[in-house]
Amino acid sequence: MKTTGCGWLIAACLAFAPGLRAQDSLEGDFSTRPAIEKRPARSEISSLPADADPALRDHLQQLAAVCQYHLAAVGVLSKAQQASDHAAQELSSWHGLTQQPPYSILQLDELRESIAMLADARRAAEVQLRILNTEAESARNQLDDHQEAGRRFSDTAQSAATPEARQRTESDAKVEDVASRIATEAIARLGLRLEAEQAELAMIKSQSELAQLELEAKQGKTTFSQQDLAAIQQRIAKERAESVAALTAASSGSSEPNPLLVWKTEFLDLEKSFWDARFAALNRQEPAIRKQSRATLNQLKSQVDDWIEIAKLRLAGGATKAAEIDPAQLRDSLQRASRIQRRIGFAITDLDGSHPDPQVLDRIKAALLSFWNAELYLAEETDIVEADGIIGRIRRIGLRASIVRHFDGIDTLIPNSTLLENRVTNWTLSDSLLRHFVLVGVAYGSPTREVSHILLAVAAEHGLVLRDPAPEIRFEDFGDNALQFRLLFWFDSTKTQRDPLASDLRFMIDKALAEAGIAIAYPQRDIHLDTAAPLRVELSRPPKIEPERGA
Repeated sequence: MKTTGCGWLIAACLAFAPGLRAQDSLEGDFSTRPAIEKRPARSEISSLPADADPALRDHLQQLAAVCQYHLAAVGVLSKAQQASDHAAQELSSWHGLTQQPPYSILQLDELRESIAMLADARRAAEVQLRILNTEAESARNQLDDHQEAGRRFSDTAQSAATPEARQRTESDAKVEDVASRIATEAIARLGLRLEAEQAELAMIKSQSELAQLELEAKQGKTTFSQQDLAAIQQRIAKERAESVAALTAASSGSSEPNPLLVWKTEFLDLEKSFWDARFAALNRQEPAIRKQSRATLNQLKSQVDDWIEIAKLRLAGGATKAAEIDPAQLRDSLQRASRIQRRIGFAITDLDGSHPDPQVLDRIKAALLSFWNAELYLAEETDIVEADGIIGRIRRIGLRASIVRHFDGIDTLIPNSTLLENRVTNWTLSDSLLRHFVLVGVAYGSPTREVSHILLAVAAEHGLVLRDPAPEIRFEDFGDNALQFRLLFWFDSTKTQRDPLASDLRFMIDKALAEAGIAIAYPQRDIHLDTAAPLRVELSRPPKIEPERGA
């Protein structure tokens, strides 16, 4: 049985079906189009006699349909894999922006909107994966049930009392065998769909990473030009004129105007107000004007939020018919309103970023993290970092430099350029737990197992050594002068420092080993003398020291 593609899923499902017969077609290739097209379901239908069991005919027709669905899943997987490979290739080949700054704020909006939509697509794909896994589990259960029923009917047929009973149970067994084949094809199809969803998730990840790279490259280098504003105003004016003309024509014809057409006219006015307020917020420096623009944006956001909620309720509740609203047109209008809703959110975020509040340092850290992707700026004052050969705790992160305090109390000012251009190790970025070690060398001939137990007992006795993760002992090597052991232990860096803790453990280890009669090794040297010839011994007097004159 081949196990390519979704074969691992099929193999797992078919492994617990040893009683199936070869003619049931439960073995074979479930991942390629030619193999699936050769399924005998249609030929089996055409070869059935006129008086064949209707249930068997119905199941064979279902099998033929499921095989077609299976073929479609092969095509879906192929397209998904191609799209995923293409997205990965685009990401790997991106080496920066070719266009020079400044960039239009509209380009930044499109990137942020793409990232938001890709995040929604990712969540939808994850939900689809859960649904497919549930369907696959249900198909596996159905396969078990049909296989068991088929075996039961086959056994009953062997012991049937009459030819009629035997024929009836054999017919039931054939129906269950076909049902097993239907479940197997369904499992194979779902396996392909699962692979397709995984490929789609990989594609979304690549696209999101690429959009994020472009966004980071353009942030802080954008402008909202008068030319951009003029093009937007021209487009809105044209659409509004068309809407007003349509409303006028409806009124002259004594017919009720389309409610969505009335809304579109009002919404275009709202959209124009948004762009005017955003332009003023980004290009005018007067505090009063910027404040008014901020208030206008908040008011427009509230209006759009309310309209979107009403539209969603009408679509969900089926109230579009009573209100004489075309659902398709309402969905289009809702999509447009959602786009403006996101743009207003972007504008408010940009405006908030240009007016830092008293917690300005937190905002600077966030900006630095976004722009440089430097995880150092996630550090808190209690974090331990290693940078430029210096190990210590972060005291302050400034715009130009950061202060790191050594464990001996000395503060060092490290330029941020050094932190960004060189490797920085944050020992406590994810949590405050650290691992350290103490090396111990005992004399040759010492009981190694007892040494191990003593070291673990010492670690367990110390109150600042963590129980979880537990300490470990490594018998490391047969050294020149000693049997070498390493005591590995974890501790909480917020409660103690590694060097004082290691010193305490060494005192305790020395005492414990002495009490057990185990000697800590000391350097030794063996001297070998060549005694093949007599050793020459010379006696000499030390030179006589004459006293200095005048002493």
